[in-house]
Amino acid sequence: MSPAPTAAPSESALGIHNQLHHLGIILDGNRRWAAAHGASLHSAYRRGAQKFGELLTWCEQAGVPHVTAWAMSADNLRRPAAHTAPLMDAVLEGLRPITAAGHWRLRLIGELDLLPPQHRTELLDLVATTARARGGREFTGGLVICDPAEAGRI
Repeated sequence: MSPAPTAAPSESALGIHNQLHHLGIILDGNRRWAAAHGASLHSAYRRGAQKFGELLTWCEQAGVPHVTAWAMSADNLRRPAAHTAPLMDAVLEGLRPITAAGHWRLRLIGELDLLPPQHRTELLDLVATTARARGGREFTGGLVICDPAEAGRI
């Protein structure tokens, strides 16, 4: 994974000629990035969360009102706690400043009951803080938690 640019790519660089209304993204590759760069899993997840925050800023600048992120699958949550705890911690660390800014309304979809209770509670609290987000932008997902075979039903 190469480092993302620090400024939003121009519409012409992206080949966008019409207004983009919804961006969907699958967040993947953090464990591979950690292995390739000799980094800890937690630092890789934190870096991924930071980059996702940058992506939302770019979307805001470009006027993209809806972003959906698939951050994990049910399979992710079946991994050992040594893998899932850093992931959940990084998700929360990444979402706190996004939700605090108040520019995006956060919705979570999928099987939230698979989350550890303490993480689920904090995520739902973050959702509640964004109920009156300014600007009408919606960040759907944050977590799309389901088995890959179920993804088409969400």
